[in-house]
Amino acid sequence: MEDVMLPSLPGGAATVMRWLVREGEAVVGGAPLLIVLTERAEVLLPAPATGLLQAPLAVGARVAPGGLLARLGPAASVEGQRPTGKVEAAAPVRRPRATPLARRIALAHGVELASLAGSGSGNRIVAADVRRAIVAAWPAANGQPPAGARVPGNGQAFAPSPRALGGGVSIPGPLPIATATVELDAGAALERVRALRPAFARLGLPLDLGSCVVEAVAALLPAHTLLNARWSEDALLLRRRIHLAVAQTGEGGRLGWRLVRDAGDLTLRGVARALAGPEVADLAAATFAVVSLAGGVGWASASPPLPGTAAALSVAAPAMRVAVGGAGLARRPLGTLTLSYDARVFDHREAAAFLRVLRDRLEHVA
Repeated sequence: MEDVMLPSLPGGAATVMRWLVREGEAVVGGAPLLIVLTERAEVLLPAPATGLLQAPLAVGARVAPGGLLARLGPAASVEGQRPTGKVEAAAPVRRPRATPLARRIALAHGVELASLAGSGSGNRIVAADVRRAIVAAWPAANGQPPAGARVPGNGQAFAPSPRALGGGVSIPGPLPIATATVELDAGAALERVRALRPAFARLGLPLDLGSCVVEAVAALLPAHTLLNARWSEDALLLRRRIHLAVAQTGEGGRLGWRLVRDAGDLTLRGVARALAGPEVADLAAATFAVVSLAGGVGWASASPPLPGTAAALSVAAPAMRVAVGGAGLARRPLGTLTLSYDARVFDHREAAAFLRVLRDRLEHVA
């Protein structure tokens, strides 16, 4: 039995994008086995040995370097598989040409890239192609949008609101804002900041925990579309473009706002560059807000959503506290992630699911 382990790759931890061999099928050592995506690159991994693929991780699973991806068993060990014992090479697989953002959105929404026609240079599939496929599939999966619904050219789509579907009520007075909070062990994220800070400093870019949170939020919002939506009485406006309003503590503890446009297209360096820009007063284009107190002394915060948005994330400054870990009691930098949201748009289950995925991404970043 041969273990298939994730090697050390640029970008560290990786997400399983696609298996090129089905479970139980034979593969020859050195033949293409799977495609993984790290923070920096998309990598095709070969089979380390010849055998039958067993127990592969699910597509979308995230693995740290050295983590187990699958196992390769000898052909004779699997009853009914290739009784002659002959092992055949995996057939060559033509991988669609697509941008990293297009692949990430397709993975989040279950879109098969091979079924799309690319509109980019050299027929490369771009994010807009995937988004058009998601909008086209909406009526079949969720029912027809309300009368008069449309898909304008600015990356927006209408979906029926709970009230339009008969499942909601009109609530007079203040908006029904709810909150959900999880505790974050910021040790891994802070270690990443310390490792990358000298390289960012040479470019004149500041880097802190808040930048890492903004990068992670932008990567996760395509899979949590309601958090990037806007409420109206007749429909929910599902916005495919991600414009993050980010507030950071400055001198004297004052919050300064910056708008990170199309944050889903940016790397961590691009996010840091946007956050190093001038403050802005006009946040009308924002689709989601992140209030980062990571550089301050506040322990908890629950900032409400901005007008025209459905949710806002508050990041509290980590503080050293005693926590139980794998090696027993230890002092760890613990903070909180708090999501304030419009309860008409989504419920606590969606809020909790987003916070869990965000926390896991930050705690296991490489």
